[in-house]
Amino acid sequence: MIEIKDMCKTFRRNKEKTLDNINLQIHSGAIVGIIGENGAGKTTLMKAMTGLLVTDQGSVIYDGILLNKKTRKNIYKKTSIVLDGGRSLQWRVSVTDNFKYFSYLKDVPDAKINKNIELYSKYFKIEDLLNKRVNELSLGQKQIVAIICTLISDCRYLYLDEPTNGLDLEVKSLLIGELKKIKKDFGTTIIITSHDLEFLLSTADSCIVMDKGKFIKEVNLEEENFQSSYFYYKEAFFS
Repeated sequence: MIEIKDMCKTFRRNKEKTLDNINLQIHSGAIVGIIGENGAGKTTLMKAMTGLLVTDQGSVIYDGILLNKKTRKNIYKKTSIVLDGGRSLQWRVSVTDNFKYFSYLKDVPDAKINKNIELYSKYFKIEDLLNKRVNELSLGQKQIVAIICTLISDCRYLYLDEPTNGLDLEVKSLLIGELKKIKKDFGTTIIITSHDLEFLLSTADSCIVMDKGKFIKEVNLEEENFQSSYFYYKEAFFS
């Protein structure tokens, strides 16, 4: 379980709180979406949850262990995050080298790395990209390579920020299937920020609704019969 307690963050350039006393619990093995309009605080919350951003107050607890300077190394080994996929990669080296580099940071054994590279490159149909340098790839190709980097590491907590950016419909469908599979097979906890409601309605168990840095409510997508349409966005999630 991931627990967020009394989390607040205000940037100097902005007098309003970007995160305003956030309290949340995310159960292990859940796929949870975080939605809200631009500037709601979604990505800021994700960065704070992973320790990439220092907050003014509050805490993050992973399975009873407080995230701090003493514990973050061990927690980081279990955690992977994709923020604007293309920028998180090493552009001057090959796709394969990126897969190995980010896996080594998580202490993944060579045998498992090679097995997972073969598995995911076939599944997402990118075998022809493995020897290409990242700076030769399209936006969508960079995005899926960044996502595969996280999948290869077999992390326990997976954070995806706008993962469908640049993805075509086929790859998006494959990603939905894979996220559901690793949740079922490994109990991976997956947190997704997205404006792509069709994707979240097809993937997530629930959605956390944010507005102006505040937690509004959590919507259980399995219990509610939402129509899968952007037209119903305000009515379904903010009413």
